[in-house]
Amino acid sequence: SCSACRPMPSSSGPSASDTLNVTDGFVIVTYGTGPSSGSLATGGGPISFLGIEQIQLTGGGGFLAVNGTNGDDAIDLTGNTITVNNGAVVTFAGYAIVTLDARNGDDAISVNGTTTAGVAILNVLGGAPGASDQLQVTGVDPTVGVHTAGSSITGVGVGVLLYGGIE
Repeated sequence: SCSACRPMPSSSGPSASDTLNVTDGFVIVTYGTGPSSGSLATGGGPISFLGIEQIQLTGGGGFLAVNGTNGDDAIDLTGNTITVNNGAVVTFAGYAIVTLDARNGDDAISVNGTTTAGVAILNVLGGAPGASDQLQVTGVDPTVGVHTAGSSITGVGVGVLLYGGIE
């Protein structure tokens, strides 16, 4: 008998309460083949996850990237919460630079950044194939500025939103 041991999750899947907490100034989240699996590249080394519904990240002013899949994705940033399809929900604090990388597929990226705290630069990257990714920005203040020549948007609750590969 082991008092510190926990039973393995049942074959019915995760219980919607499994959380991975990471404190690191550099994190890249990449989803796996299942919605509750994937990996994190961190300054402290790689972390794989399986059966996780919530990822809570604390950065201390660093860099966070969340990658979509190579298929069609629905990526949403609302406040300090990022969702990719029905994958593990990422909540974060303390990252000055945040990147949403949709990768391949016909992707829909939604940003509601008026309540996003601590982000100075938000990068939004579409991917292949061309002419198929969409970016929707909501919750903007009255001074929003869209600068197509510089591929940037200001007044969206972060210092500046930079975008590329968006049609």
